[in-house]
Amino acid sequence: MAPGITFNKEVIQGIEWNGLSTLATSIIQSVQVAALSYFLPPTAFGIMAMAMVAIGFAQAYNDIGVSNAVIQRQDITTESLSSLYWMQIALGFMLFILILLITPLTAQFFSEPSLTGVMTLTGLIFLVSPLGQLFQILMQKGMEFKTLAIIDITASALSLVVAVITAYLGFGVLALVLGQLVFYSMRSVQFYAAGHRRWKIKYHFRYSDLKGFLGFGLYQMGDRTVTYFSINVLNLIIGKFLGPDVLGLYSMAYQLIITPILRVSSVIITVSFPVFSRMQNLNGLLKEGYLTMSRFISFTICPILLIVVVTAPLFVPNFFGARWVSAIPLIQILSIEAIIKSLMTTAVPTYLAKGMADFGFRWNFIVAVMNSIVFYLLAGYGIIPLTLSFVFLSFAQFIVLQMIMDTLLDLKLSVYADSLFRQILISVAMAIILYLTYAVISTFGVDPAQLFLILVIFGLALYLAMNLAFNGDYIMELKRLVATSRSS
Repeated sequence: MAPGITFNKEVIQGIEWNGLSTLATSIIQSVQVAALSYFLPPTAFGIMAMAMVAIGFAQAYNDIGVSNAVIQRQDITTESLSSLYWMQIALGFMLFILILLITPLTAQFFSEPSLTGVMTLTGLIFLVSPLGQLFQILMQKGMEFKTLAIIDITASALSLVVAVITAYLGFGVLALVLGQLVFYSMRSVQFYAAGHRRWKIKYHFRYSDLKGFLGFGLYQMGDRTVTYFSINVLNLIIGKFLGPDVLGLYSMAYQLIITPILRVSSVIITVSFPVFSRMQNLNGLLKEGYLTMSRFISFTICPILLIVVVTAPLFVPNFFGARWVSAIPLIQILSIEAIIKSLMTTAVPTYLAKGMADFGFRWNFIVAVMNSIVFYLLAGYGIIPLTLSFVFLSFAQFIVLQMIMDTLLDLKLSVYADSLFRQILISVAMAIILYLTYAVISTFGVDPAQLFLILVIFGLALYLAMNLAFNGDYIMELKRLVATSRSS
């Protein structure tokens, strides 16, 4: 019983702080996207998305994948940490040089000359991020989620201020670049300030110190590379074949819907991985943790995203402006994609805790190849078929991944589905009732902004009432978990 209680306490307390950080940064991100949409055209978002295809790909190499190895290993010396730190500093400089070298090729590939300046400035991220990166990982390992949350929130808030002010002053796409630079710089400086006195980094580097980390890290690096490519190959296809305007619409929808979900996924991995690693040989507890996290995801994320699907025709023109109306179907489709992605997240800390970094690489390589082929074949059919194919592919991959978890944890697909069925059914029923309510009320000529607010409040209240009526056992379970974390 004790291990389960410890697991629940640590996870719930981690979720509380990471949940606060995710909620705050997601709100800040949404406000930033909404504000910038008034000052910048879709083309600006499209150009930035083109640049981030290359920048993000390079970010997969920013620590040679050793971050999770630092968390997983329990026997790290000061010498090893020092060698890892200076390796990350050197690697950041090399990646910056790499960005300078590939910038002309990227601009030529997309036929977009303005990418040159955008990519060069954005590449400065690789010079500032390594300064605090290792300290961030050590705080995650120590489950210091309060400090991590405060750093993320303050960096996001300052990024919002800088991006909006520079966009208002007419900086154009450079406002997006400056927002990124401020965010990564502020995070790095704060991580360094919080960690450099606690973990003394010496002027020491020895290759042999890295050997225990690089084997695990190389698989992680490959995993990140193919994972990033499997997701962002769609940006590559859209930018190449459909142009910056269409990519700008897709990028805005992606930032509004998928980016917050990726933050939630990061919370789940950050909180679960250190705890799961301690239980790597206890399949019973791992299975319990896997189901607990999956149920929590479906309980919290599904209803919110389904409300987004219903209300997108209201909030997009009101909060983003008429020129973004074409993004409405993309937001609705990506909301379904985000539900699937969020449910797949729990598999990552599970196989990493088992030391199976090679599995992550192989799995995501197959996904990247499959996505690339399908997206390329559908490129000529337009943005909607492309985005729909993203959803169908992810759903098929989700089913296969759960079958693999059956082998890894002895978790039957039927048991997994049964644990989520009631919550997902309640979410879908809520969304259907909400849509019918929307259809009725809209005939009375209610102001769209007021109607949006009414529907959101009604949807959340209806979801809570339906859970109390038909899912009371899970509500009681959540109360017990929170009570455990408070009393321990």
